[in-house]
Amino acid sequence: METSVTRPSRLLLVLLLCACWVTASCGPETVARPMPVAARTVLSQDPANMRRQLAGTTVKFDGRGHGTQIEYFHPDGTAHLWYPGNTIAVPSEWKVQAGSAPNGGAVICFRYPKSSYNPVVRQYGGRWECRPGPLFSSDITAIIRGDEFALRTGRIPRIMPRGALLSMAGVETLIGRSIRGDILFGR
Repeated sequence: METSVTRPSRLLLVLLLCACWVTASCGPETVARPMPVAARTVLSQDPANMRRQLAGTTVKFDGRGHGTQIEYFHPDGTAHLWYPGNTIAVPSEWKVQAGSAPNGGAVICFRYPKSSYNPVVRQYGGRWECRPGPLFSSDITAIIRGDEFALRTGRIPRIMPRGALLSMAGVETLIGRSIRGDILFGR
């Protein structure tokens, strides 16, 4: 989800990202490739258990095409996303339900505001979009108990660099402090 950017700004951004990719030096502890799948968490595939695992946590993702994203999952079914390049947290709704495949399994769904825009899939928000649990959990690189970055306020600590994959140490460098909450997964 991103805010609008002018055409010259997009060109500058593309050039900057290309330079970052080539040099691997575009911010605090960036990584030019995703972490290996073996290093990632696997959430329960039971919908009720997955919901319990996520409720009240802040989750760090290294997503396909997005870079690092961080989202707080409130137990009331609302979430707040710290998305690369944005100046505010993007509010949303989230739910976990049973999948329709023969083996069922959990599916996680999000509904972002109609005014939000996903630059990777080039779509505006406003409708529920769902992902199978294993695909969703494969992007998770850390889970922290609580609203570590106070994203529910709508504010973000700093602008997340676009396209960069930050380690937890890189996130700490970006915000200028250590993680205070209990890290349930990752580091």
